[in-house]
Amino acid sequence: MIMRDKERILRITWKLADLWQLFPDQRFSQLLENYLFSEGKLKYSEEDDKFEKRLAKAVTLRKYQLEKAKVK
Repeated sequence: MIMRDKERILRITWKLADLWQLFPDQRFSQLLENYLFSEGKLKYSEEDDKFEKRLAKAVTLRKYQLEKAKVK
């Protein structure tokens, strides 16, 4: 039996918190739909490591976009 890394739970939830704090007015399901599932590539059954990488990329991209918008 393969054991999954238990630390992934905290890493993923902290990344979700980072993303949600960028868009605090959105509902949680709205946040997931808008920034993680909208690409059509993410499946609910995706392995956690792939989801975590996609989530980290979404957080980085959204932070960059918000910072860029502030500069204008």
